[in-house]
Amino acid sequence: MADIAASDVVYTLQAGTARTEGDSRYGAVFKVVFGDGALTYPSGGIPLTIGKLGCPVNLEDFHMMDASDGDGNVYKYDNESDKIRIYTTNLDTTVDGPLVELGSVAVAATTMYVKAVGW
Repeated sequence: MADIAASDVVYTLQAGTARTEGDSRYGAVFKVVFGDGALTYPSGGIPLTIGKLGCPVNLEDFHMMDASDGDGNVYKYDNESDKIRIYTTNLDTTVDGPLVELGSVAVAATTMYVKAVGW
């Protein structure tokens, strides 16, 4: 199976949410969709294309407004690499541990709403 690539992530600007801040930063709410049950989670996270979030130079803030998608996973934005990382519970037979990042597993269709701010 192939990994989810940046080109597999779909961004939809939500009507009426785009605005320019007083210091020329751009901010808007986007629906972000990835995964199809066939593509796998790439090592280090799902790559984003910040230009498609209206911030071609710098994505200063990425706030996940609906980050759980009802699947029990925990989603985190990695601003060093501009990726969404997904964590799940560590349920082994001896002891439950801290959350662990997904391995190379198929990712179901996932939809989340995010607010992006930058320039």
